[in-house]
Amino acid sequence: MLAANNPMIGKAVGILKKLSADERTRMLAEKREMMRMDISASIKNATLIGLERGLEQGLEQGLVRGRAEGIAEGEARGLAEGEARRAVEIARNALKMKI
Repeated sequence: MLAANNPMIGKAVGILKKLSADERTRMLAEKREMMRMDISASIKNATLIGLERGLEQGLEQGLVRGRAEGIAEGEARGLAEGEARRAVEIARNALKMKI
């Protein structure tokens, strides 16, 4: 056994046995452990909720930004195509008029 080889571990095992024998002390220790686990679970849950909210907000912002960029790009492309068609039409008319 490890406790036999290491006096510090042996002492810790002795204290643990003594505390475990006292029912009130054992109940308090169990309550402390349950409270520690509850706090840990609450923190983990709050963190997950915060992450989910952050992801949702980031996605929404990305979609809004993407839509705006898409609209701007579409308008620019449409204007460029319109100008090119106009130039072709002017050239055709000039050819028809033999200018």
